[in-house]
Amino acid sequence: MMPKSKAIIKFDEDDGDRPNFKGAPCTYMDPELFFPDEHGKPDARAELACALCKLRTDCLTYATKHNFDGYWGGTMKSDRKALTRKYERVKCPGCRSEDIMEDRNAGVCLACGLSWPI
Repeated sequence: MMPKSKAIIKFDEDDGDRPNFKGAPCTYMDPELFFPDEHGKPDARAELACALCKLRTDCLTYATKHNFDGYWGGTMKSDRKALTRKYERVKCPGCRSEDIMEDRNAGVCLACGLSWPI
């Protein structure tokens, strides 16, 4: 499965805010490994490279800022979107308590016991 766009860094060029990736494990690897397979997962070698990389946080910040596709800083694009999503604290529609528990289908107020679909 080929991604729509590949935001591959050309490590010999600097766009002004790019961290210095020189020496990062990914600079010595095939860039295709950092794009999802048919199951939406990066190659295990890409995951290992990121897990061992000392520049992981800088890479994650850079990829999040530029909304890159692929596996950057140990995360997929969907992971980075979830990290930056703004959440509003949910309140119980009955008693307005913030002491709630949620799953995919329902919210339950731990204060008054009310439940509601999400």
